Amino acid sequence: MAVSRFWKWVLGLGVPGLIAAPVIESLVNTGALPAGLAAFLSTLGTWFSALWGWLNTEVLIPHWLVLIVAILLVALAASAVWFIWPIQGVDRRSLRGQLYTLSGDQLKVFMLVGLAADDGGVVTLGQVIKNEKLSRNAAQFALEQLLHHDLIKYGFYPGDESYDLTSEGRRLYLERERAVGA
Repeated sequence: MAVSRFWKWVLGLGVPGLIAAPVIESLVNTGALPAGLAAFLSTLGTWFSALWGWLNTEVLIPHWLVLIVAILLVALAASAVWFIWPIQGVDRRSLRGQLYTLSGDQLKVFMLVGLAADDGGVVTLGQVIKNEKLSRNAAQFALEQLLHHDLIKYGFYPGDESYDLTSEGRRLYLERERAVGA
């Protein structure tokens, strides 16, 4: 039978604590420990005694249960932040400086949005379908991927949705434009 990490941790702290407590108590009683250490250990024991007494007081809900629930909630919140935060950061940085990882349709749509921005306009879904000769599904998928990677932003044009470059999109568009023009 395998012992879980939790029980190994409990046994690793509990067994030495059970063995060390009587040894330290006898050393304190005989005066074999330095005076400062004996006073510190005595104070520490008093604090643990008071904490143990508070946790075992009889009230409607035991204090130790409230404490355990609070610790579990904090652990749950911390683990949620730990797992969610890095995921959001990776998506935005994954394309930095890597315009060539876009698919052919995505690159065509991205360049169309950039050309429209150069002319002072915005691009609608209808214009993407018409100008790039893409199906509605292919055009929507390319736009969704560009939105997901924070290269374009979504807005409203009179009568239709519109798309424009974000600051990261402008940076990559200018890099691409310089590379083609060079």
